Amino acid sequence: MPANYNAGVFESCLGDDDLPMGVYGTSTWYQGVNPTPSAHPAASSSSCHTVPTVSVSPAKKRRDGMLTVHAGEPTAAP
Repeated sequence: MPANYNAGVFESCLGDDDLPMGVYGTSTWYQGVNPTPSAHPAASSSSCHTVPTVSVSPAKKRRDGMLTVHAGEPTAAP
C-alpha cells in the first residue's frame, strides 16, 4: 500500500503495485524463521491526499453532491 507512513498522518495515494509482504520468489517467510530476509523496497506513490483518521464518532454520509438515478419501467419485447 503506497503512502507516506509518517506518524499521525493518514493518506490515500495512487501508486505502483507492490510485492506482498513475506513472499520472496517462490517461497513464503513466516515469523520466527531464520534468517529474516530483507524487506521489499516500498513502491512509488503519487497524488496523495490526507484522509481523516479512525474516530469514535459516526461516519458521515456521502449524500452531498450525489445524483440519484432511477431505472425506467421495463418495456415488453417486440
